[in-house]
Amino acid sequence: MAAEPSRRVLLRAALLSPAALLATSGCSREPAVLVTGSAPVQQVTAYRDHAERAVGLVEDLWGEGTVARPVRLDLPGDTARWAAVTGHPAEETEIPASLVSRGGVTTVVVHPGAWERLTAQGRQAVVTHEVTHLAQPEAEVPWWLREGTAEFTAHRSGSADPSLVAGQAWRQLAADPPARWPQPGAAGGRWATYAAAWSVCLVVAAEHGDEAVPRWHRAVADSGSLDEGTRQALDRTDEDLLRAWSAWWADQAPA
Repeated sequence: MAAEPSRRVLLRAALLSPAALLATSGCSREPAVLVTGSAPVQQVTAYRDHAERAVGLVEDLWGEGTVARPVRLDLPGDTARWAAVTGHPAEETEIPASLVSRGGVTTVVVHPGAWERLTAQGRQAVVTHEVTHLAQPEAEVPWWLREGTAEFTAHRSGSADPSLVAGQAWRQLAADPPARWPQPGAAGGRWATYAAAWSVCLVVAAEHGDEAVPRWHRAVADSGSLDEGTRQALDRTDEDLLRAWSAWWADQAPA
C-alpha cells in the first residue's frame, strides 16, 4: 500500500543488518534486492525471492527498466519497530506492507505479522503490489487508480479467480454494485475498497487488453485528468468506463 504523503516518515539511517548481508552475499555489484531488518533468516530468504520475482512480474507489464534497482525491503522484527518506521499504529494488522521514503529512496516495509497471516502466494502478491508502486509515475492520480493498477499487477500471474482471492469483499460488492469510483475508507472495509479498485482494472484489461492498464495509468498521470487520460489511453470517457464497470458488477450479482 502506498503511504499517504502526510504519513511518509523518515527511515533512520542504519548499518546493514545480518539480513542485508545475507541478501547481498556473493554479489560483486549492486544487488537487485537489498533486505534489511531483524527477521529470521528463513523470512529474509523468502522475501528476497518474492521481491526478485516481483521485479520480473512488474516489468513484464510496465516495461523493462521501470523498477529502479536495488529494490529495498525492510523486515522489522516486531510491531514496535514497524510502527516506528512506517508511522502506522503498532496494533494495525490490516496493512501487510507499506512504502516509506527518505531522501528520494523508497523502501518496502513488511509487517512482521504478514508472514504468519499470509500464504506464500499472498506474500508474493503483497510484495508485487508494493514493487508496482515503484514503477508507477510519480504524478498524482486518483487513489483507486494507483492502488487498482498495483493490485491488478500483483494478481495478474495468479490462477485463482478474483472472487476467491477477495472473498467476502467481493461478495459485498456483488450484492451492492458500486455506482461511484472507489474511495478509501468507504463502507465494507479496507479490502473491499482495494477489491473494487482492482476490479476497475479487470474491466479495462478485459475490454482493452492487459497492456492498457499501465498505459491508462500513465495517460492519467501525464494529463492530470482522469477523463482526458481515459480518452487518450482507452478512447472513451471516464463516465462511459464508470457505467461499464458498474454494469460489470451488476453481472456479478448472485442469481
